[in-house]
Amino acid sequence: MRRWHHGIWLWIGLAVFCALYPMRADAWSVELQLLRVHALPLHPSGDAFVVGSIELPDDDTRFFVARLEGETGTVLWKHELLGSNPLETSGNAARAAAVAANGDLVVVGTLTNLATVDDVTAIRFDGTTGSELWRTTVREEAVRKNDFSDVVAVDGPGDVYLVAELESLRGDSSTLLVKLDRDTGVEIWSESGLGEIEAIAASGIDLFIGGHFESPNYGILDIA
Repeated sequence: MRRWHHGIWLWIGLAVFCALYPMRADAWSVELQLLRVHALPLHPSGDAFVVGSIELPDDDTRFFVARLEGETGTVLWKHELLGSNPLETSGNAARAAAVAANGDLVVVGTLTNLATVDDVTAIRFDGTTGSELWRTTVREEAVRKNDFSDVVAVDGPGDVYLVAELESLRGDSSTLLVKLDRDTGVEIWSESGLGEIEAIAASGIDLFIGGHFESPNYGILDIA
């Protein structure tokens, strides 16, 4: 694995300018009650994936993922997921997603589990059927507190990268960059101490990292 850096503080500003178009006569809207949307990636076909959390009565919060048909807004499939703790659900949320070249959807967020509380969870779904292909929990200790993840990317071959913010029982936190196998979700490697990673993007087998860094160890990772 090779890494390059500029050896200085690096600030990258990205501005995206979007044109505003009049509402089409055949436009549609879908009302998903009590849903908080965190990401809205698109399938190669033009369908939309809705990623977030749904807050049901009695403080029942669930990790939510759905696919909507692009032309009509019809819900093609959806999932409302809970962790293993039925009494505490506030941490259940899908927070970021990336679409693989084959149309599969990879979602990261947290599920509230017994003993380990909010665990960073990555799930890969078959983009067509919605079937769960694999699920991986990212943690460094058997017992932790409130972990968090809202950064994910998929490279050309389909392997998955995510950033996990992990909190120990002592209250200190660490940032972990993790690569997961595309077929199984098994961790291929992980690296800590890179700084505060705010965004990642993959191109081919290259991974670009952006964030706030206190050391020169940042830039692009060329993954062999």
